[in-house]
Amino acid sequence: MMTQGLRIWKMIMMYLLVSKFWTPYSLTSAGVDMAMMVWITVKVKDGNLDQVIELADEPHGNAFTASQKGCERLERSISHENPNHILLTELWSSKEDWDVYFASQQKLRDENGWNARFLPLLEEDGVQITFSEMDKSL
Repeated sequence: MMTQGLRIWKMIMMYLLVSKFWTPYSLTSAGVDMAMMVWITVKVKDGNLDQVIELADEPHGNAFTASQKGCERLERSISHENPNHILLTELWSSKEDWDVYFASQQKLRDENGWNARFLPLLEEDGVQITFSEMDKSL
């Protein structure tokens, strides 16, 4: 049986593989002032929401993300339909800035033990990430 950490690691590796070899059409190359919206859904196991929020409020949680080069906005909300689902909405200057952040946060949070405390609090498919380009001039 695969552990939750291994499943999430596999999801991250798949994301990195896809992002390296797949280059979608980008309006940025057409001269439009674009940004990258990142929508992250975090599915928390029953009874663990308070612990997850506490971890997110630690210096290596959302504050770390918001302080990174290219992060223009980070918002956290809790689903009205399911209070065990947290939605992080992030606005990044570019996908490249997010990729640099994602690699650095993974290393830092593994080294300082933050991921070891955070990941067991999530459901098996506990993190889903979606990217969308946004025209900043609108």
